[in-house]
Order: sequence, then C-alpha cells, then structure tokens
Amino acid sequence: MPVYYHKMIRLTLYLLLLGAIPLSRAQFSLSGLGPTPKFRFSFDTTNSAFFIEHVGDSSGYYRFNGMNFNTMALSVHFYPGPGSVLIEPDVSLVQIQSNPALVITGNKVNYNAGGPEWAWGSPINSLGGVRSFYITTEGQTCIGICNQATVDSVFCTDMCPYQPWIQTGNLGYPYANYPCDSTCSSGNCYGPAPNLCCHASCKTCWGPSSTVCSECTAGNFLQPSSTTCSNSCPTGYWGNSATKTCDACHTYCAACTGATSTQCSSCKTGYFKQPAPNANTCASTCPSGYYKNTGTNTCSSCNVACATCTGSANSVCPTCNAGYFLQPSSTTCLNSCPATGYWKNSGTKTCDLCHSYCKICTGSNSNQCSSCNDGYFKQPVPNANTCSSTCPAGYYKDTSSNICGACDTACATCTGSSNSVCPTCKNGYYLQPSSTTCLTTCPSTSYWLNSGTHTCDPCHSYCQICTGAASNQCSSCKNNYYLQPPSNPNTCSPTCPAGYYQDTSSNSCSACDTACTTCTGPTNTDCPSCNNNYYLQPLSTTCLTTCPSTGYWPNSGTHTCDSCHSACLTCSGSANTECSTCSTNNYLQPAPNANTCASTCPDGYFPNSTTNICDACNGACATCTGPTGTECPSCNSGYYLQPYSTICLTTCPTTPQYWLNTNGNICSFCQLISGGNVSVNPSIGGIPLSTSFSLSIQGWTPKNGGSSLLYLVSYSINGSIENAVLISDFSSVTQSSFYLPNTSYVTIIVTIKEVPSGCLTNISTQVSLSTQSASFETALSTTTTFAKTVLSEVSTSSINILAGQISLIDSQLAGSSSENGNCSLSVTVQCSNHGICNTNRSMCECYEGYYLADCSMTEEEYNQQLEYRQILVNLASSALLNASSSADINTINSVLHLMNVLTQDPFLNNNVTLPTALDSVNASINILRSLSSSGDNLTSSIENMVGILSNVQNQISVSDCAMATTFSSEATNQTYQYLDELSNLILQDLSVGQENTIKASNLILYSASVDTNNLTNFTIAPDSAVPKITFGDTSGQNIASSSVAITYIYSKSKDGCTNNPKRDFVIEVKDGSSLQPLQNLKIPINVFYDVSVFGNIRCPEPECQETKDAGGNTVCSCNDISIFDVKSQLAKIYQNSQLRYLTINNLLDIFRNPPYTKWSFWVIIGYSIGLIVTWIIVNTINKNYCIIAKTRERRKTQKYKNFNFCKTACFIFLMAHPLVGIFVYKDRTISKSFRALLYFQRAMIILAYSAVFASDPSFKVVSISP
Repeated sequence: MPVYYHKMIRLTLYLLLLGAIPLSRAQFSLSGLGPTPKFRFSFDTTNSAFFIEHVGDSSGYYRFNGMNFNTMALSVHFYPGPGSVLIEPDVSLVQIQSNPALVITGNKVNYNAGGPEWAWGSPINSLGGVRSFYITTEGQTCIGICNQATVDSVFCTDMCPYQPWIQTGNLGYPYANYPCDSTCSSGNCYGPAPNLCCHASCKTCWGPSSTVCSECTAGNFLQPSSTTCSNSCPTGYWGNSATKTCDACHTYCAACTGATSTQCSSCKTGYFKQPAPNANTCASTCPSGYYKNTGTNTCSSCNVACATCTGSANSVCPTCNAGYFLQPSSTTCLNSCPATGYWKNSGTKTCDLCHSYCKICTGSNSNQCSSCNDGYFKQPVPNANTCSSTCPAGYYKDTSSNICGACDTACATCTGSSNSVCPTCKNGYYLQPSSTTCLTTCPSTSYWLNSGTHTCDPCHSYCQICTGAASNQCSSCKNNYYLQPPSNPNTCSPTCPAGYYQDTSSNSCSACDTACTTCTGPTNTDCPSCNNNYYLQPLSTTCLTTCPSTGYWPNSGTHTCDSCHSACLTCSGSANTECSTCSTNNYLQPAPNANTCASTCPDGYFPNSTTNICDACNGACATCTGPTGTECPSCNSGYYLQPYSTICLTTCPTTPQYWLNTNGNICSFCQLISGGNVSVNPSIGGIPLSTSFSLSIQGWTPKNGGSSLLYLVSYSINGSIENAVLISDFSSVTQSSFYLPNTSYVTIIVTIKEVPSGCLTNISTQVSLSTQSASFETALSTTTTFAKTVLSEVSTSSINILAGQISLIDSQLAGSSSENGNCSLSVTVQCSNHGICNTNRSMCECYEGYYLADCSMTEEEYNQQLEYRQILVNLASSALLNASSSADINTINSVLHLMNVLTQDPFLNNNVTLPTALDSVNASINILRSLSSSGDNLTSSIENMVGILSNVQNQISVSDCAMATTFSSEATNQTYQYLDELSNLILQDLSVGQENTIKASNLILYSASVDTNNLTNFTIAPDSAVPKITFGDTSGQNIASSSVAITYIYSKSKDGCTNNPKRDFVIEVKDGSSLQPLQNLKIPINVFYDVSVFGNIRCPEPECQETKDAGGNTVCSCNDISIFDVKSQLAKIYQNSQLRYLTINNLLDIFRNPPYTKWSFWVIIGYSIGLIVTWIIVNTINKNYCIIAKTRERRKTQKYKNFNFCKTACFIFLMAHPLVGIFVYKDRTISKSFRALLYFQRAMIILAYSAVFASDPSFKVVSISP
C-alpha cells in the first residue's frame, strides 16, 4: 500500500475524532462486485459532498463531506495496473488530462502497462455544470476524487473494487425511492441527496440546470446537438414525442411534422409541394398537368388544353390533353390542325405531316391520302386512298385530276384511253412491231406471238419462220442457215454438226455416212473426219475401218491414219518409242525402252537384221554380235573374255593357266613364278609315319599383279596332283615339318598361289622313303601309333597325312580284289569264289568266314581291321569331343576329314564305330555353332560331316536294309537331325535368293533362303538323280516373315532291300529369321520322279495324286508338304521296320490275357522250340561261323580271358528270342547248307507274329504316334 494511503488513514481517524465524518449507518457491500462494477459519482457543490453509488444496488451509498470542488477532480489510480475505466455518458465530461501512458478509445481510458499510474480529470467546479457521471472499472484500478497538486499531503477519497477496499465515508439518508431521493418532484436526479434533483424539463441529467440533460420529460425535447431540453424545436426539426428529441426534417422539407418527405409543411428551394393525393410531399419535379411554381415552392395546375406545361397559358405546353393537338413547330395546344399537309394524330395529340405524296390525308402513310400532290396519282381499288408516282397496269396517269385513269381493254399498260397508246398488251393481244398498238395477231414471217410478253417478237436472225426467239425455235431457216437434225431439233445454224452436211436445197442438215464424223455429202468418200472405229485414209476424204498395213497407225484420238516415225515399220503411235516393228536398219529396243526403234542396240544386246529386233546377248556378254556366248567382244562382271576369242566364261583356262582379271573382265595369262627353290630335309626317309621331314620355301616373288604369295603343300604317291594329300593349306608359312605314309617314295608338291590373281605355280620334289613297303600288319601298327601321337597333338598337317595313309590302306584292300570281286552273272569268278552274287541288290553275299564287298578278306584279317578301325575312330572322336569353341577351324576340318575317311567303307565298320562317328558329328556341330560368328569358312567342315552321315546311311543300307535293328532306326533319326542342324548353319550365311547344295556319296543336302513372295512355283532340283520339287500356290498361307528357309534332304541309298532308288525325301520350311519350322502350313507341292532314274514309282496315298507327264515321268501332286517333314519321314521309317511291334504293351498283354486257348499262342511256342533246335544244330555243325566259336577266339586275347562268352551269349539269345533272335544271322553269313532251313524258320516266325499282332484279337497293337 503506497505512502499516501497511510496518510489518508491517519487523516480519516483524525476527522472521525473531530466529528467531521459521521459513522456510516448503511452502505453497499464491496464484496461480489464482479470484474467490471459500475458506479455513479455525484457532487453536491452546495454542501461540499461527494457520493459514490453502486449502480443497481439500492442498499445505500458512500458520502464524503467537506470536499473542495475547486481543486478536487476525478482521479483514476492504476495500482499497479493494467486496467481501464469506462466514463459515461461521455468521457469528455470529466476532461481527462493528456498522458502518453493512457489510451482513450471512445469513452474508455486504458492503461496497458505495469506499475502505478494516474489519470486526472479537471476540477469539478470547472466542468461547466457537470455534477454527475457514471464510471465502470476493470482490472487493477482505483477511482475517487483528489487534489492532484497535493496528492502526497492532502487526503484523497479512493475506492479499489478489485481488492476490495474503499476509504470509508459516512452514510446519508437512506434511499426513499432508488435511485433518487423522494424529494425530487420529477423523480429524476443526478445523485442520492434531496438537493440533487434534475431540472423539471430533464428526465435524466448530470446537473441541476436544463442544459445538462441526457433525456427530457414529456412535452420537452432534447435540442439538436445539445444537452438542453425545451418544449419546442428549431426550424428544420420536429419534436419526436417517442424519443423526446428534436429530429431533423427530410432534406426536401423547410418545415415538417415528421422525418419523411411526405411530412413536409413547406419545401426548401428547388423542391415543390405536391398536389393531392401527395399533399405534404416535397419533390424536385411536378406531376403531369402541373408546373413548378418557384414563387411558392408548390406545383400549380396547367391550362385545360395542356397535358404538360411550363406556365398557366395554353402556349407553353410541350404536350396536349385529349381533344387538343400540338401545333406544328409550336408549344400551343388547339382543338384543330392546318387544313392541308397535316392530320390530327389522336395517339400523340399532335398535328403530324401527311405522306409526301398526299395533299390531304387521314394518316402519315401513302395509303391514307384523300387527294394527291402534283406528280402523284390516286390509285384505283383495291389501293384506293394511295398516292404513287406510277399507275398500275391497265391505268394511265391523269394529270388533270391526279388520279389513275383506266386503259383500253386491249392494253395492259397505256398512256391514254385508246388502244394505240399501249406500251404493253393484255392476254390475247400482241404489241405490234415498232408500234404501241395492241392487236390479236402478228406479221406472218420473221415474227412470233410471244404469249409471255404479249408482243410480236422477231425470230432469231437464222430463222425464216419460228415459234420463239431462240435459234432452236425455227420452223424453217433463212438462206445460208440449216435446220439441224433431230438431236438438236428446230435449230438453225450456219453449220451442221458432226455426222451431217449442209443441204442447200432444203436449208437443212442431212445425215453423213455412218463412217463419217463430218462430211460434205452423203457417202463415205465425202468425209473430212471419221467416227470411232473409222480412220481417215492418208491424203483422202475416205473413212475406213483400217489403215494401211505399214507406215501408218490408227489414231483413235483423231480418227486418222497417222504416219509412223521413220524408224518404225509398224507402230502404235507417231514417236519412235511406239513402234511394233522397225524399218530397215532400225532395231526394236529392249526394256525399259520397249517399242522403241533405233539404229543401234544398247550394251547387252545385238541388232538382229532378220527381225529388226535388239536381241539379248548371252548372260555372260557385256556386248555381243550374236546370241551365243561365243560372240562377245566384252564380258559382264563375273565372266571373263577367253584368250584369243569372243567367248565369255566364269572361269579362265587352266591349261595354260589364266587368271581372272576384273580390269576389263578378261582372262590374263598366268606367268609362272620363278627364281625360288624348295628343299626337303632329309632327302631320304626311314620308316613311314616315323620320320619328320622339314620343308623350306624361299626366293619366290609375284609376277601377275599380285601383292603376296600363299603356299599349299601336299604329297602324292604316284606324282599326280589330283590324288595329292594335303599337308598344309594355302598360307604364307615358308617353313613346315611333316610325316609321310607307307610307300617307297613320294612326290612333295608345293603349289604357289599369287594373291589376288590366283595364278598357281606347282613345284615338285621327290622324297625317298624306306626301300621296301611295310607289311599290312606293320602299316596298321604304325598307323595306329602315329594316330595316337598326331591326334593328341592335334596337328593339322599330320592329321591329313594320317587320313592319306588310311585312304592308301583302304585302297590297297580294295585293289587287292581283281575282277573276281565283281558281282555279275557275266563273269566267271564271282565274289572271289567265297560268296554268291545277289543280283537284286548287285552285291556279294559272302560265305561264312569271308568279308568285304568281294568276300576276299578272312575272318582273322577282318577282326584285325575292325579292331584297328575302332581304335582310330575312338582317337578321332576323342580329338573332336575334347576340342573347344576356340579350336582352329582347319584342325577341326582335318579331324572331320579323317573321320570321313575312316567311315567310308561299310564293310570295315560296325555298330560300334558308327555311333562314335555320330557322336563326333554332334560335338562338331556344337563347335561350329560357336565358330559361326567368327567369320571362319565352315564349308569344308560341313561337307565332311555330311560325308560322315552319308557313310552311316550307306552302312545301314548294306548291313540292315530292312531297318530291323534299334541302331538302324536311332542312327537314321540322328542322321536327319544332324543334317537339319547343318542346314541351319548354312542358312545363317545365305542371303535371300541364295541356295547351297552339298553332295556326298549317299546323301544330298540342299539349303535355300527364299523371298516369301517368290515361294509360289519355287523349284528345288539340286541333282538330276533326286526327286524334283515344285511348290504350289502359297498365297493363302499365313507366313508372317518376309523370307523362308528351306532344307531338303535326299538319301541315295536303295529303297529297303531292293535295288530301286528311294522315293522318300525330307523337306522342311522354316522362318527365315529364327529358322524355326513354320507351323500349321498346308502348302501343296508337285514331286517329279524321272522315269530314267526311278522307273515306275508309286505316289504316297491318299496324300498325293499320281499323274504322268508327256515324258512318262511320275508326278505326285500332294496337298500338304508336311507329310515330307523330318518327323513324318522318321515315323514312316519306324512304321516300315519290324521294330514297331516291339512295344512293352504288346509284351505285357501276353501275360495280362494268357492266350492258352488260342491257336496262335501254340504256334509261337512250337516254332520257337523249333528255332532253338535249329540254332543248336547250326552252331554245332557249322562251327566255323557259330557265335560260340567267335567268342572262343576272342577269349584268347588277354582282355577277354576271364569272361564266359558261351554261357552269356546263349542266355541272352534265348531270353531275347523270338523277337530279336532271327536277326542274328545276316544273309551273307549263312552257308548254303543251312539257307533253306533258315528261310523256313523265318517264314514261320513271321506267320506267328502276324497271327498274334494282326489276326488274333487277344493281342493289341499299340499305335505309335509320329
């Protein structure tokens, strides 16, 4: 609590002791006042008393006496703040002193900071009679009155509602009638004391006079912008009894009885008091029929004639009342209008102008005229009362009366009342020529009755008589004009149309002859031009259907016979590019200049003076003088002019040798390369295949325009280059080493090739070997040892030499048999006297113990050969199987060539060596796939693999023509599979339109890439000895790729066990990009079988239809190419073999359904026992060729000593019989003494099989899906 409060307490106690402040008897409570209590401060200046009342609390008040109102003022103490006070009715009543810490908003004084602060009013007696006001506190705020100057020394009254705390004051008289003392007669006061009553005119106040009223009593009004109450209001105001205030009149009113514009007693200047029913209303305008009276600020009535006016006379009227009309160019209203030119407009109440045509009128339109002005005429009915500058048809302008007078009955229009002043006539009347008279007729000639215009109009200038004005409305024509034909009837023209001539006798057009387009007379010889299909003859007026046979052509455009070009004999046009045949010394040119005649022929053609045509040169010739390839002065690219001739060929002579000179496409003579030497060391060798020879090539230089030299080294036993064995292929290597085969001497041949001319120079040198040729056994042993070395080292040249040695041994074996090996009935000695000749197959069937094609080899030699061959095949196969994708292509090719040589002889291979060879082919295909992207030439390797597969097929054809063994079917299956894969390798490198053919001894593999659009009628004919294929229409096939790949395989082995060529082949159509077989194709093909090769062959049925061509050749027309694909052909091979019966179901069916009661079962049992007995007899008597004997011989070798072949062989044979036992013996291995018995047994077994698998329903044949 501040210091001044302590002082005030002390002063209060002092005053109480003196009796200055009596003890309070009643007072309002400070507790529960709320946050914003409202108080009334009132001041009794007469008694120096100050009152504080809590508004709404009737319990009492605080009174403070002895106040000095000259110095004491309102004090607001913000302790400690913030807080605010609301002072009513207006903060200005207490005159708050300026203080920057305070913010006054409206009637509210705010202190928003912290810490004590004061707000001071002005002293009470200086407030101009203000003795009361209301104050509402908020926040930490104390209120009271105090002397500002002596605040620290003089006591102050103070009240702090928020604590709550108040300085104690004494209580006056209690309330008699809250809030005023009952002594106040008006019931109004500004404080609780008896002498604090308001003035009698004030209902509420803040002082005793009538000038400090906030509300007035009834009959008094609070003056404008004042606090004074009076019983009247000043001018411009009216006493509002409801609010007891003087409220402003409406802005239009000078005096009023209310606030609206309809409560005016008088109006301000510029506003006018309206007439009834709007009396007491002021407005800026007056209603119709009244004018603004500025003298009285009222609306005064117009003259009776005026609807609106600016004064009281009828001459100041902008508009008129009904029955009155505003005069022209005037503001005067009268009940009439001027006599002429105007009419009374009752709608607008004006005198309006008549139409300009009207003199007197009833309206403003031209059809409201009573009479017309000069130059205008009153029209007849139905246009009465209308004035116009013209009169209608049938009337004329009567200027005397300005009306339209009626014409004569003949006139449509007129200028008077007679028929002779008529510009136009009515129906049935016609205006005469050069006249204004209307009559019913016209002149007889040169005029016609125009019913449309009712005039006599002139005929067309061409017409004599007419029905109209046009040239096509003539009945007859004037001279030099002609009546046209029916196509243009009633027309006169100075000319006649095409097909007619001018007939002067009748002045008409007569028809020409049918040949003539135009003519001068009636015949076809009077024709300047001709109709279609007729032509005007040269230098003639005749029309014919043809032109002269030579020198002219029928021009369908002009229908004339036009001259051919001088170069043409016959033609279809006048240019030299439209010739059919040519004149002498001119020649018909080839495409793209077909039908052109010229004196020369282009390159590639020669002038044929017989036909006068440029005939094509032979395809080899760039230029020529005749049709053959022997009349060529120059050659096309790919062909070369032969020496000293006019012949073009794709090659050049090799004896003497020429090289292909592309500069001019000629054969240039190869000059032998000289100046070098070849040396071989040592010059004399030792044992074959054991001595290493070294070769040195030096000193040779190119002579035929070449840039480098390549060397090929080979050897020949007989000195022939054709039979030479390759040691190393063409390369730039000049130093090499090699071995030589089993012979006494060889010739080393070095072939030098010049690059790029290709000229060859052969250099030979002879090398002596051992003086004696090695024995057959030594040769085999040496070859085997050498093979193990070279195949482990994989030396290309050594492998080639090894292949040569094997070929030499095989040729020695083949050559050892003389003419005794022939299989022909015409020779004395057949099959070396060790077999018989099967003429059906043209081959020997050897007796037991003899082998080879001529039956010349003993069993011991044969076994030795087989063992040697098997070793070499295994070695070669290992070399291929161990090769990687990085292997050298030349090495791979050499090993494949070796394998090809090893498998060539079908009599020196068996079912052991050939599967190994097939595995080698499979491994090589995988290697070639990886090498195909390296750019290496794979052709030789693929050819060798085709050769190996051909050898396999040959072996099967010789040893198992009936395809009875599993090996034969599996090997054939693999052969076709590998051939298809080899074809894919070839197809990868073929461009569209290219083909490739590989021919082996027993197989032909053809591959081609064909544009899909060219597939129809595409022909496959890789060899004269194979079926020729021609594709049918492929337009209906859904082939998505732009090209197709074709693989065609034909085996030249015999058909089964006959001597006939096979009719079957394999053909596959594949996608040109992916090389995958195209599915769901049904392409028709025609297969041609040459009768000289195949004889009378039968077509597959029902898939193909058989016909014969003119040469007797068989043509098979097949609907679907798929019957010849790989899958179908392998299924056919299987179906034709006896293996189709060897199925698990067929075997198990015997045990599932025991056929003990079936005769066929006992047939099998009986003949099976018979066959076993036969087998025992044959192997007992014919011991030289029994299987047991063979096994005994093999047991002599260390390898088989501990193996019981006899027991094992018998066990296997008996278990396998009867399904496979019959195939143990081959026809060629059975001696004559047992042949009949074997055939009998075979026939019985086949009969039994047929009974089981065909006739007897107890057994089922399981179909094999291809």
